[in-house]
Amino acid sequence: VDRIRRAERLDERFEMPTDFSVRDYLHRSMRFEPTHHVVLEVDSRTAARVREQHGRWMEVVEDDSVDGALVRFATANPDWAVGWVLSLGPAARVLEPPEIVERVRMAAKGILQRYEGE
Repeated sequence: VDRIRRAERLDERFEMPTDFSVRDYLHRSMRFEPTHHVVLEVDSRTAARVREQHGRWMEVVEDDSVDGALVRFATANPDWAVGWVLSLGPAARVLEPPEIVERVRMAAKGILQRYEGE
């Protein structure tokens, strides 16, 4: 709105279709279907934080096979998933899917290379 410089009233009128639904339109246009189902292992401290901050849409399951808990979530944005996992640092390790595992691995290698030799 701050980029609008002027407005002009026209003689033509807009007729909204009788079957138009704002709710349906927004649902169709803003829908983000989760296509990546991510599973990661986190330490106990991080599990508590994830449960508190993201518990409504991430599943945190205590698991005896890992030192901490498993976190499961679905996302339509793999870039977000990679960035979020990296933000957890060494407290998290992606287990699934393989493409997210590889992307996190490559990003972590890139970060390490930036700091090597200092």
